Amino acid sequence: MNISVVGVNKFDIVSDEAIEIVDDVINCVLLNCVAILGIIGNVLNVAVLATQGMKDTTHVILMSLSCVDLVYVVLIPIRRGRCIVAKFDVLLAQTYDAILNVYLVVPVRLVSFVSSGHVVLISIERMIAVYFPFQVGHFFTVKITTGYLAAIYIFWTLLIGQFFNMFALVWVKDSNNNSLALPGFSEPFYEYKEIFTFINVYIVANLRGSVSLAIIILASMATGIKLHITSRKRLELTSSRSKPKIDLKAAKMLLTVCVVYLVLTIPTAIPTTMYFLDETFVVYQGQITGIYFVSEILVDFLYVVNSSVNFLIYVTMSRKFSRTYAKLSKQRLTQFHFKYRMGFQRREKGLYAN
Repeated sequence: MNISVVGVNKFDIVSDEAIEIVDDVINCVLLNCVAILGIIGNVLNVAVLATQGMKDTTHVILMSLSCVDLVYVVLIPIRRGRCIVAKFDVLLAQTYDAILNVYLVVPVRLVSFVSSGHVVLISIERMIAVYFPFQVGHFFTVKITTGYLAAIYIFWTLLIGQFFNMFALVWVKDSNNNSLALPGFSEPFYEYKEIFTFINVYIVANLRGSVSLAIIILASMATGIKLHITSRKRLELTSSRSKPKIDLKAAKMLLTVCVVYLVLTIPTAIPTTMYFLDETFVVYQGQITGIYFVSEILVDFLYVVNSSVNFLIYVTMSRKFSRTYAKLSKQRLTQFHFKYRMGFQRREKGLYAN
């Protein structure tokens, strides 16, 4: 597979062979394996949460987050499928990658940003719930939380939606007169280049990066401190008739979701930070640098892991979730066994009848 990266500058620390290995190992193997697990996990999340019903804010947020993460783990293997296509046809892989760069990069980015917005909302809701358990109902009810989620979807769609016409396909001929598609920028982009660049670099990048991470970090730290104090005083709270109704298990589970998000997301800010410090980290002499190419592969992989791991958190930290999952599994196995037995009996009767 031929990957167009550039040669000599101070960031030229990744060889073409290393790029090929990283691309094959992560995009062809690991990313798809994790995505399959993520699809299964998020489908199970939706099934379990749908069975329990939208009875509180936690269920509403987690249901929406599971749906968004499901879309992401379905899209990203398609987006990164070039390496698999290249095993069969290198020219087709080039066109495949160009088409997806033009038509799928922005939708994938939008879904990822919406998912991040959910985690920001979780961190704020949990902080208010543990510090103001009697007042949290004024700010977070099922109806109000649904409104918050709708605002997240609308906000990011309006902000990112304008980038949908940013790219365009450019068809060229190679040395063998084969038609190849290359990703390029559209006429509207060149006409409003400064506006696009300002929105992307200074608004979108900061809202998704520093602002979101700062909110999640501060809210998670505050929640963690309060949960630690509450846990130490649990006996006193249990014996008190007027104890605050803090669901410690739910709070710890959602705090874990936030912490795991931070662990997997903070490293993804490195490429953007390096771009702010030195633009040649991304592009040198008009081409993408090898180190940036590898960093983008790793960023996508970390996002896929983040979108796939929540099922493990829910099933290991929520007894109610795990019980519901076990009940659903038992029902499905029972139904399958019943249908199998009925089908076997029909075939057996037919055999004897003949």
